[in-house]
Amino acid sequence: MNQLYEFDCITRLFDRQHFLKNKNKENYFAKYRKVLETATDLNYGVSDNFFHTFNRTLHQLFIEDNFQLMEDLIRWNKKTKLKQYLVKDTLPYMQTPFTATSAEHIRVPLLAIYQSGYFEGDSYKLSVKTFGEETEKIEELVFRNRRDVNEEIAFPFHPDSDGNSSIAIPAATLEKLPSASFLIFIRYDVYRKLSILRPEQVEYDKRIFNFYTTINSNLGFKITDN
Repeated sequence: MNQLYEFDCITRLFDRQHFLKNKNKENYFAKYRKVLETATDLNYGVSDNFFHTFNRTLHQLFIEDNFQLMEDLIRWNKKTKLKQYLVKDTLPYMQTPFTATSAEHIRVPLLAIYQSGYFEGDSYKLSVKTFGEETEKIEELVFRNRRDVNEEIAFPFHPDSDGNSSIAIPAATLEKLPSASFLIFIRYDVYRKLSILRPEQVEYDKRIFNFYTTINSNLGFKITDN
């Protein structure tokens, strides 16, 4: 069901550049209306089982006939690489610029925030804080080669009851990896991926403020236009 309603329609029909560029968007809306006619006999809402809350928000805007906000939200999501998040009552939300609308805060199932990371002795010690109702589904911390997705190394990674996770990775284990750039993410719910957000980097007034570590391990600061 999700393949039809969420991915084939919301993701492949709307969340694409061809939708944003097309001048006759009513054809897209008419197609989705026709698909939703197949769900009239369901005893639950079509979007109840959507995997992505962003898609659920798009579906709700469609139901409300709020097509302009739906289009604006898709365009903003594709353009804005660095998102801002809000944690309220231990639940994480993605913040959008569409204040005073139903799309201002979009729930996300999980949010992981980098706390610290440093080498000590023969290990790299990493601490991460996670928020969300799916925290108990977190299983592993994964290092994956950016050029070869089949090459990865994974470590057991389980948060405590407060969402805190810490791990000491032996440097000898990392030494076995080839010289390459690796993507680091959290694997949860068997196959789903969660990136780890570094709070040093934020967007402010359409510019990105980035505190980073220099090549000499000193603190640096960079401002770029978004």
